[in-house]
Amino acid sequence: SEEGLSLAEVPGDNTTSVSQALELALSVQDAVNLLNEREQLQGTRELIFVTHSRTRYVIRYFKAFAQRVTLVLVVPPGKTYRAHTNRIIRAIKNISKL
Repeated sequence: SEEGLSLAEVPGDNTTSVSQALELALSVQDAVNLLNEREQLQGTRELIFVTHSRTRYVIRYFKAFAQRVTLVLVVPPGKTYRAHTNRIIRAIKNISKL
């Protein structure tokens, strides 16, 4: 949420805590705001960080519940995420319309 509160959490393999994921999302927020100020980069949709172990930290931004929502994913090496993420975002948007 805009207040930084978690709307939902899905437990994984516990390599990254919810607070660590939130810290990552908040630490890049100024950079995202700067990118969004530039005309040709309006509406940053996704940021991806890849570690040496090939774990991906994906930060996806979208609108729901009349506010900007930040979805943070920790994707293990060799796993796909894009189709599942798009499905989750559609479900969240549908719920927010109720």
